[in-house]
Amino acid sequence: MQLAVLGCGWAAYQYLHVFVPVLRRQRRLTLLIVFPFALAVSIGFFGLTSQAVSVWMVFGVVGVCTLCYALPFGEKMGLRYVPTVKVFVVAFCWTALAMLSLHELPNTIFAFVTAKAIFWMICLILPFELRDMNKDEKALKTLPQLLGATGVKILGAVLICVTAFLAFKTVQVTLLLWVEWIMLMLLTIAIFKSTPKRSFAYTSFWVEGIPVLWFFGSVFALIFY
Repeated sequence: MQLAVLGCGWAAYQYLHVFVPVLRRQRRLTLLIVFPFALAVSIGFFGLTSQAVSVWMVFGVVGVCTLCYALPFGEKMGLRYVPTVKVFVVAFCWTALAMLSLHELPNTIFAFVTAKAIFWMICLILPFELRDMNKDEKALKTLPQLLGATGVKILGAVLICVTAFLAFKTVQVTLLLWVEWIMLMLLTIAIFKSTPKRSFAYTSFWVEGIPVLWFFGSVFALIFY
């Protein structure tokens, strides 16, 4: 399952950031572009070979959403250009893949963890939305354009409070719970410090570094538990 998510996620990233520009004839197709994509697809397919049909169906739905997220047939075609939809499509796709390995959880816990994952994803995207609020076209009606910067930060604070509560209800190891709460505090700070004037490095390094820090924090917590 990890190989399937890794390979397909890597392939999806390359499709959106490399192949769509190539297909729109903004870049040339080279071996350095084809080889990583073929490698990613191979890893993903190898990971899927031992999975049940239901897993293939979930990956299929997520794959269709990814293909439709940015279409190569012309400028500004795809789900990312549908007003207000972008953030929720991204949150849905990543949550769907993340929850596949947890399908045997009791129904209530599964629902809580799914909601927590969606809220985590939305909150992680908010700094990027705030950074681009003056660059995005008004027709996109992104959350910052609809709610304003202050409104988005308040929304982020509310979602993080709900996420913290859901973590309390679903995380049974105390150290892991504290690690997640600390990460949520860091994400809160990141959201409230996000502005359209923030550099690209702020979101690409500091904000995207929070899940990485969460992973290593969780590993150390389990070691010393």
